Amino acid sequence: MSDDEWLYHPSSDRYWHSKLGFADPCFRGFKTLFQSLVTFFSTNGPVFQNLRFGKEKNHSIMANTESSFFDRLQRGQQLKAALTTFNPAFAPADDRLGTAEFSDFLDEIEALNTGVADMEMAWKDGVASRQELAKDIRERTLRVLARVKSNVAWTRQLPPVKAAADALRGYRTPAPKPPPDQPPAGRRAPATDQSYADIKGLLDKLLAALNRVPNYDTGAPADITIATLNSLATLLDAQNRMVAGQEQAVAAARAPRLAAYESEDAAAPGLRARMKAIKESVKSQYGSASPEYAQVKGIKV
Repeated sequence: MSDDEWLYHPSSDRYWHSKLGFADPCFRGFKTLFQSLVTFFSTNGPVFQNLRFGKEKNHSIMANTESSFFDRLQRGQQLKAALTTFNPAFAPADDRLGTAEFSDFLDEIEALNTGVADMEMAWKDGVASRQELAKDIRERTLRVLARVKSNVAWTRQLPPVKAAADALRGYRTPAPKPPPDQPPAGRRAPATDQSYADIKGLLDKLLAALNRVPNYDTGAPADITIATLNSLATLLDAQNRMVAGQEQAVAAARAPRLAAYESEDAAAPGLRARMKAIKESVKSQYGSASPEYAQVKGIKV
């Protein structure tokens, strides 16, 4: 559609098009805006595609998930397998890039991956166990409150018991977050760990209130006696410390694993840096048009 197809009619303050008929001035304004947007995105489209899909050369946005670590190791194995088929044998200037040395490095990365996975599984088990314990404590709290309510002789002691029980039963913990890639610099506990510490504090308040109820334990079911509830408080405290320690262990294990993949240090290059250097070495030894280089140049680093 060209501009000469539009004719302006001053008497009606409208435009007329040979195919579309009359149109208000605002319509032409939208047309102009639409054409401007088309031109802008046609010119800058690749930039937006790169931002959306992470195609830019800066690898810092790559997601470091367990599956991505596994995939990258598999590509390293693919590169190693190609090197073993070369004739004459691959002979890089940097001995650390040799086939045997690169194979040993890949074994080290695999061991780091396994170590992180094992620690994460232990952390998840600890989190699940703590969640079940907190659920059990809430359920017993409801029975404790019902027991105190059932005896009119304990009416005076009921308010503090009820206040502690209501707070405990109504407390909700946030969903656990995976441990960080680096050990935290400060000592502040994560929100989830703090919430379970709060549950321990509320249980202590309930126990303090129950200790003021005369003869509460007399005839009480064994699983809601003061002694049993005390043991649950001790167990929850131990599980809080255990989970916190597991989080620290996972974070500490992830740090060297991340370096093994990402390090650009010339003294201890990571997987990406080594794979890039190996490709350059293959190009240098066999030539950019060689079948050897053709095998490795398409392997993503």
